[in-house]
Amino acid sequence: MLPKIKSMADQIADHIQRSIFEGDILPGDRLKENDIAKQLNVSRTPAREAFRILASQGLVEITSNRGVRVTLISKADLADLFEMRLLLELHCLQKFVNKATKTEIRDLEVVLQKMAKAVAENDRSAYLQHSTDFHIHYIDKCRNKRLISVFEVLRNNIRCAQIFYMRKSKARKESVEEHRAIWRAIKAGDTDKSETALRKHLENSYARMIKLIDRNEVNADQRISSSA
Repeated sequence: MLPKIKSMADQIADHIQRSIFEGDILPGDRLKENDIAKQLNVSRTPAREAFRILASQGLVEITSNRGVRVTLISKADLADLFEMRLLLELHCLQKFVNKATKTEIRDLEVVLQKMAKAVAENDRSAYLQHSTDFHIHYIDKCRNKRLISVFEVLRNNIRCAQIFYMRKSKARKESVEEHRAIWRAIKAGDTDKSETALRKHLENSYARMIKLIDRNEVNADQRISSSA
């Protein structure tokens, strides 16, 4: 089968997504069709369609009176997102632990090693990508397209917040150790311990995010107001 050729709108959406995930475009930033079209030397139509794609992924918000803005996650939003994520991931992890092969467990270890390397090199973008890959590894094994689609939106929303607030390497080091605990329980085939480790990780991640938002929300409000 020939590889699927992406449309211009998909390519533009991918470009903007990378810019968001790498921190070049921040949560709360406004995006304009004209600016994107000029920057990428394309017409406004595919740029407009790219915004719709990004909105479906949870990365931007489109409003009739304020245009397009990169999703900015509030504390209330974050609580809802982590609650949904916990329910979804516990289900997928249980299925994975019961069926994981030695190769799949080894592949997960490789992702964990990449996370640790990114932290050692203070590469926040790489760390966030590998952290996401770690969770996707066992979620994909559920073979449930709708569930995976829901997780992708949750992941994108949470990652928008992580990029803006999660700047301290200490938090990333703690997160790596939590992922390591999840992996060890999976390797041991212990469903209960793996679920406990995952729950602890997500609860700690949520607490770290809330703490960082509390420290930074005044500056965030000031930055968003200045860009309005």
